[in-house]
Amino acid sequence: MVQCSNQYGGLFDEGSSTSWNATTYSALNTAVEAVSDQGSDLWGTDIIKINTTFSLPNFPIGIFRSDAPNSAGAGNIDTLGLGRNSTLLNVLSSVGVIASRTYGYFQGWTGAYAKYQTDGSLVLGGYDAAKVTGSNVTLPFAPSAACNNGYVITVTDIKMNLKNGSNPSIIGQSAGSSLKACIEPDFGPITLSEDIWWAFTNITGVGEIGRSLSPLNFFGMLIPAGGAYDGDLTFNIYPDLEITIPNHQLVVPDIEINPVGQEVVSNYTKYAEVLINSLQADNANDIPRFGMPFLSSAYLMVDNDNQQFTLWASQQSQSLNLVELGPPTCRPPVATSTPTPNPLPSVLAPPPPSGSNNGPSKAAIAGGSIGGLAAISLCIGAFILRKRRRRRQQEREKAAPAEPVIDSMYSDTSAYYKPEMPSDRQPPQEMPLVPNPEYTLAPYELPFEAAHELPPAPPEKDVFHEMPATPRSRR
Repeated sequence: MVQCSNQYGGLFDEGSSTSWNATTYSALNTAVEAVSDQGSDLWGTDIIKINTTFSLPNFPIGIFRSDAPNSAGAGNIDTLGLGRNSTLLNVLSSVGVIASRTYGYFQGWTGAYAKYQTDGSLVLGGYDAAKVTGSNVTLPFAPSAACNNGYVITVTDIKMNLKNGSNPSIIGQSAGSSLKACIEPDFGPITLSEDIWWAFTNITGVGEIGRSLSPLNFFGMLIPAGGAYDGDLTFNIYPDLEITIPNHQLVVPDIEINPVGQEVVSNYTKYAEVLINSLQADNANDIPRFGMPFLSSAYLMVDNDNQQFTLWASQQSQSLNLVELGPPTCRPPVATSTPTPNPLPSVLAPPPPSGSNNGPSKAAIAGGSIGGLAAISLCIGAFILRKRRRRRQQEREKAAPAEPVIDSMYSDTSAYYKPEMPSDRQPPQEMPLVPNPEYTLAPYELPFEAAHELPPAPPEKDVFHEMPATPRSRR
């Protein structure tokens, strides 16, 4: 029954398991994003069988068993943990079942009618390229108390795609500055600020009449079925990605679970549910959370090894094109003195085309070998360049001017340099041994005719000078 399997964990029967080990939440010592405070919830460990040859023992399990519907944490304790310290991904990677702690998540469609419902998929160790279309954006993890998993995106615009062809923006006060949102694959609706919801209702001309209490889409906005919005909703994600949610995944009938566990439409002729939760009152300042409706149209790949995630627009496809992702083979050194800046959004290369799965071709093997040799060559090249730069730096340091000498007549902070020419900077300058003909000048003399000489001096007479015999008296 839907209620048993969806809300009360009916897909798992601990009484039929011989390996079940009941315990408490604190004894499990595991991490969850929210914890139910109901004493009747189920906690324990069991063996998880991955395939015919591999099993994971002592896997922690939490199942919501409270009689009070929609209690806090009901949608979180029984989810499959695939976060940064995932028990499942860590074990599968350590034993070589997967090449990296990566997973690809395809939500599929969960509309009200069969034609709007498709199966989802989960790929461990890579992603399914058949489920993605167009360009993508890769962003670093940004974990915080508001977004535990760290899948934070920047929304630059939100547009309503009306039937008349117009696309009015409803991002409201956030226009121009954008807004942050947290992607949560296990969360029911999409939460948006109250001003964005008001902009939505102003365009439709229909306001909410309450909130849904359905265990499937809890607390979505109820509107009159007669004036229900019939357009799509497009999100622009920085830097250049568009995710459009079709109307049949955004506006659905209000579903309830009857006492015998069956899905029934609640007041179908009166109400419809928009899978948007308006953040009001105590939650007015919460970060918007993009849950299952958003991922009905977006494909999410999470790379826990490189602490980043990638988003594409998804496409409905029954084919498979599995792409395995391995750990990086060559990492540049990271400086320890200064923090490493967050990388800018990047784009993954287009996935390989889908085709036969009969094994890698010779070209693929050769390409992989060449790629591996290229990566090794890059590492060696980078090492040689760093070594050369270090040698040149040492030579420059040897040629540096003399260190300042501290003179005792000055204060401790005063310094001066010796006024000497460095002997290793300029070689001694000498005149060349061989005259340079370019600068050699011929000797210059006055012409003979113009020569002038002084007349000879007359013969000198001998003149004698003697001191007077009687000294002169001093006055």
